[in-house]
Amino acid sequence: MNSSILFFTKRLGLFLIIATFLNIPNVSAQQNTEIPSALQNTLSEIEEIYLNKNAERRASGYIEGGVHITGWGQAVKGKEAIRQLYEQAFSHLGKTSKVEIKLDDATVISDNATLRGRFVWEGINANGEEFSEEIHMAALFKKIDTKWKIVWDLTGPPVSDESPF
Repeated sequence: MNSSILFFTKRLGLFLIIATFLNIPNVSAQQNTEIPSALQNTLSEIEEIYLNKNAERRASGYIEGGVHITGWGQAVKGKEAIRQLYEQAFSHLGKTSKVEIKLDDATVISDNATLRGRFVWEGINANGEEFSEEIHMAALFKKIDTKWKIVWDLTGPPVSDESPF
């Protein structure tokens, strides 16, 4: 992807994600939880990847140079670094029994989409204890050929009654 397209995509993504977090309506944009079927299929694949703890497939869902921003604010850039991050994260999980991405809103403009919602999963951790977690998530996707790829995504604090989101 040439640098001017990447610059525009990053700026558009930043604008759209700020707008969705602040609930600012976008002119000429589809803003709700309706998304193209191919993008819904991508989200379903991500859920399956978490169930199977497949770090390689998770990393392949990003564009070259894609960025994952962790819940503690660390920016992890590039497919290999993202693969290593997920490999480490998945090693702490035992058996995941449920994974679900719940969209709060989505904005789709042409081949770009921002999604904001919650990521929910349950199971047994590596210590044999049951876990249930729900965290905030936001992402910018770019449609490349026929596939939706992550340009950047971030996970936020766990969802709780005290959360301002």
